[in-house]
Amino acid sequence: LLQEVDAVFLGVGLGGDNRLRVPGEEGPGVVGATALIERLKHDPTLRIPLATRVAVVGGGNTALDAARELAKLGALVTLVYRRGREQMKGYEHELRHALTEGVRLLTDAAPLEILRRRDGQVGALRVAATGNPAATDGVETDISADLIVVAIGQARLAEFVSRFPGVELDGQGRIAVDPATGRTGHPRVYAGGDCVNGGKEVVNAVAEGRDAARAILRHLRESSVG
Repeated sequence: LLQEVDAVFLGVGLGGDNRLRVPGEEGPGVVGATALIERLKHDPTLRIPLATRVAVVGGGNTALDAARELAKLGALVTLVYRRGREQMKGYEHELRHALTEGVRLLTDAAPLEILRRRDGQVGALRVAATGNPAATDGVETDISADLIVVAIGQARLAEFVSRFPGVELDGQGRIAVDPATGRTGHPRVYAGGDCVNGGKEVVNAVAEGRDAARAILRHLRESSVG
């Protein structure tokens, strides 16, 4: 690609949803949160059976978005997070809205296994208590569920960025850039959006794209003059 163009902007997001990597995950009834939200966005007529029991695993804004959307569709939603409420990365006001809308919050609970019924469908999510003084570490609980939504982040970009010499990832798996220009370690490759900021708001991605576009134009002008 770099042999065909003068500059490249990478706005590739964070990749697909990460997996829980627990027994029982393979099979129907387990979906990634971003994939689910994308489907809901493009198919407003999508419906789920009333009283469907859903366990959403995660504590970020994506998990909260998925939980709220499913609750609005009539699902009985439990939001499962492995740490305490104060450590959740999602916005507090979004969490308050979710709780008002009927989402149940279960903190300090780590997924251990997805239990399936004889017909292969999801029946429950087994979790273990983790680090909460009010709970006993390791005590297992089964959360009844017909659907498991996984919202624990998205796949990292190492394989993709390896195609661009000089482009590197930071310690959190994001593309490392100059924050003022969006330029990576390669002088002709720029990046912005979730692949750089780790998954913020649309307004952040727009601002980063704008700043990078301006930097690219300056680079091209300077190159043409030189």
